[in-house]
Parts: sequence; structure tokens; C-alpha cells
Amino acid sequence: MCQCTSTLSAQVSGASTPFFYIWCPQGKTCSNLTTPIFSFNATTKVFLEVTASDQCISVQRDSMIVYVFPLKQISIFTTNTTINKGQSVVLKSNASFNSNWSGANILNNWGDSVLVAPTSISTYYLIGKNKNGCNDTASIIIDVNSVGIKDKGWMDAKLQISPNPVSSELQVNYYGTIGVKYTVYNALGQIAMEGELAENITYIGVQHLSEGLYFISAGQNVRKFVKK
Repeated sequence: MCQCTSTLSAQVSGASTPFFYIWCPQGKTCSNLTTPIFSFNATTKVFLEVTASDQCISVQRDSMIVYVFPLKQISIFTTNTTINKGQSVVLKSNASFNSNWSGANILNNWGDSVLVAPTSISTYYLIGKNKNGCNDTASIIIDVNSVGIKDKGWMDAKLQISPNPVSSELQVNYYGTIGVKYTVYNALGQIAMEGELAENITYIGVQHLSEGLYFISAGQNVRKFVKK
């Protein structure tokens, strides 16, 4: 079970009613209700004593273990938590399914990942299910540097790609630190390619990619292209 409130019940046979119950989870106050409600935050052993009051009083004892899955298992990952105004970045999670993102300027939502372009410092929230099927939440803060018009134009020109659409080889012009890592994402936010921009001009073979929309990120820059 997930971390939550749970109702316990027992099936008793071999004696006549009425039955009297005493439920005692370790570390908690015992209850004499037939179907008590307990809140479990960790795996807990529960002891049960049942007394049957018919012609002769009979007492039976048993125990059970309530297994509780850890809750905090969803995380949000990104290549950069600080970007310049006008740029975008991909946020990716390890949520299993039913992901619900919220935050400013979400450009694309692929379920387990989103492409965002905040204009000021922003917090992005994710509600989803972890690998155990439990509801969980996560958040991440993306900081935004304000740049002037001149600086912004230079940042926009820092990463350029051609041709677009492309069929076999993508030319990447990067006017930043040589040796920066690049990542290509498909339209679902999945990593399709990774590598290094060893020169100011690098040619990347994309002929093996399926047709569709892709994003390439390098440093704090993201560009989109179409593979035809």
C-alpha cells in the first residue's frame, strides 16, 4: 500500500458471535473497533486478538505486516536550472504515468516531460504516480537571467542549425565553450542522441532518426528541427 489511511478487517470462523477485537499496530494506540482505521507512514506489524463469547470464552491471536511503499520517489530532472530570458529548457520526470504538470509558459507537454520557457523565475509542479503506483508530487525552480536586447540577440545566435528540415546531416554552429555536450530529444521528450560539440561548426548525422519534430540543446540553448 501507499502512505495513506487504511481500514483493517478480519474474517473469523469456527466460533459463534459476538466477537470482540483488539487491534494493536506497533507504535500506535490499540483499538477495539471491529474495523478500525489507522494511518500508516511506514511498514508496520499489527497484532490482533479476537475473543469469542459463546458457551465458553475462546481467545485467538494473530498478526500481520502492513507494507508501506516509500512516497518520495518522483523527481524532476533538467540540464539547466538557470536560463536566459527568451530561452527554453526541457524538464523530465521519472513518474510512471498520469503526470500532471503546471507552471508558466509550458510550450510542449509529452507526459513524462515538458518544454518550458519562463520569462522570470518560476516553479514547476508535477503530480503523478511513482513506480509503486502511489500518488506523489515534485517541484523544480527555474531561474531566468534578464538580458538586454543586444545580449539577447547574441544569445539567440549562439546556437544555430541548418538545414531545417533536415534529411541526413545537421550542421550545428555553436559560438560558446568548445566541448559542450549536446542532447537531441524527440517529440515525446525522450533522448534520441547525445554527443559533444568539439568545434564551432559540427556536423551531426541524423539519417537514422525517424521523421518528426526534434529539439537539440547545448549549454543553455535549445533549437527545434524537423527530420524529413
